[in-house]
Amino acid sequence: MKKNLFFFIFIFNFSFFVFHFSIAPAIEVSGHITEDTIWSPDNNPYEVVDNIFVDPNVTLTILPGTIVKYNTTTYPLGD
Repeated sequence: MKKNLFFFIFIFNFSFFVFHFSIAPAIEVSGHITEDTIWSPDNNPYEVVDNIFVDPNVTLTILPGTIVKYNTTTYPLGD
């Protein structure tokens, strides 16, 4: 019984530690993108906190699996 209780407490604490510290803060993005840029799932999530402008002849590539969140007052716009 003590073994099972110890095992349960160990797993619970380990799970809390792993999940608590593996949550990365969002990368806040806004403003002008002046050079070719790639957003990838390796850096998830991206949070658009203000307007984004992709300059002429510049490419913003958003790879599959990338999470992009928008502030509730920011709307995606495009040409």
